[in-house]
Amino acid sequence: MDRKKEEIEGALRQFSIGDLAVNAKHLLNVLGYESQRTMRINPNTKDGFLSAFQLDCDERFNPKRAMIKEWDSIDFIFQLTKDEVPFISAASGNRSDTSYDERIYKSYLFFALKLRGDQYSRTKLSEITREINKLDNKPAMILFQYGGALTVSIIDRRLNKQLPEKDVLLKTTLIK
Repeated sequence: MDRKKEEIEGALRQFSIGDLAVNAKHLLNVLGYESQRTMRINPNTKDGFLSAFQLDCDERFNPKRAMIKEWDSIDFIFQLTKDEVPFISAASGNRSDTSYDERIYKSYLFFALKLRGDQYSRTKLSEITREINKLDNKPAMILFQYGGALTVSIIDRRLNKQLPEKDVLLKTTLIK
């Protein structure tokens, strides 16, 4: 257990130097989350994000609530599916396709988002998390970096009772 704790502490220290996306992937790998299923947001800015997810700021995404003017960079780290999580389902032997696949519903998306400011309230980070999670029925976990802080944000979801094809976003959990 001490070895794992040291690995986590080392991965966290790396955020003070180096590339956010590389450091985020390394931390997630140390925590046991690994996937080669990824895509590049190019450029890794708000404009690249909007383009990559084909957003024209419609009802699915409110740029003001998402505070996109505060975004310094955003990276899609990876998509975690049942194939990469053996305790959910036996891993398939075929992992030749490592690109992001929007058709895989039962999966999680991991993003790293660098913000320009030094401090953000829990409410603001939750609003950004909600906006990004409105994009799809796949839950998105966001690792925020701002000032000297790191915050991991995840959101609880449940199926909409009236419209089963939609999710209801519930409580956002932030770990600083």
